[in-house]
Amino acid sequence: MAIGDIGSLQDNFCFDTTDGYYVSIIHVSGDIYAIQWISAGDEGWIATVTIDSEG
Repeated sequence: MAIGDIGSLQDNFCFDTTDGYYVSIIHVSGDIYAIQWISAGDEGWIATVTIDSEG
């Protein structure tokens, strides 16, 4: 696959799309990213995911 090519879906991550707001995605290190959001009850949530830099 050449740089810029879009391949097939490998995996997915779903968070609360109904009651979640103020969503942020930040790069932590290497292939690790953190996703944070606030729920309707004003609770803070965070999840970490690995996104392979090789696609």
